[in-house]
Amino acid sequence: MKTAILALLFVVTFSTPVVASAGHESGNGGDAVASEFIITAVDLVDRIRDVGETRVRFGALLNAIATTEVHSVDDALSLENGLVVDALNFPKRKLILVNRARWQSLDSSSQLVARLVLVLHEYLGIMGIPDRQYRVSRTIVQAMDLSNYKATWSGIHNPTHFASLRFQGKKTRYSSNLEFDPVKSEELSSAVVIDKDGGWRKVVIQKETTAQVENGSLLVFHTFAIRVFDSNLNVIGESVLKPEDCGRRHCTTGTITVADVTIKFSRF
Repeated sequence: MKTAILALLFVVTFSTPVVASAGHESGNGGDAVASEFIITAVDLVDRIRDVGETRVRFGALLNAIATTEVHSVDDALSLENGLVVDALNFPKRKLILVNRARWQSLDSSSQLVARLVLVLHEYLGIMGIPDRQYRVSRTIVQAMDLSNYKATWSGIHNPTHFASLRFQGKKTRYSSNLEFDPVKSEELSSAVVIDKDGGWRKVVIQKETTAQVENGSLLVFHTFAIRVFDSNLNVIGESVLKPEDCGRRHCTTGTITVADVTIKFSRF
């Protein structure tokens, strides 16, 4: 029997501020490794529910994903006994550090089980569930049907690749449109749009990756915070857009007008 989902809305922000811990530092914005790690965890949620696992409470795992920050590092990670590991979890700080090189070495299909076991192991640590020698995490993953597994860590719910800009109701003479990478969890981009009379606006767009529970599923999607500046670099408008999943290629995922600039988001 599937575990009932509490009527709660968890929001996860894939933030990447610099965080120091035991001599290690995180990367900067656009941390694809951290994004992959969290999205892998999101994928595991439904799979754990489907196999009827009782050692891991569904709601507790959702809460761990929603409240734990993940950062990737270049430095080697090691336990107190000196053993080098792929990742470390810090339950009191709600923090997981992942070594970039070791995570990327698990990218092949032959390493799928190892990748899933690692992710589950770290979140079990955050939840306070003992998992010595990966005994619990490996048993759970091995019970899953992975024969037709399709990796979802690059599958954002509302992938968006481009943002085109134009003046509302005016003839746009020039616009440097923006391009986004759906695999990156966080991006900061800016563009300038100029009208036929020489007036111009600067548009700054901050992309973030979030996840939330909707109708029993944990969905991962992008949001875009938009700020528009006038020719004196004063903020004249700001808003946030969560594009829709248009369900096909070469389609518009969202359109918004901020101040006097219209921005259309689209995918390949």
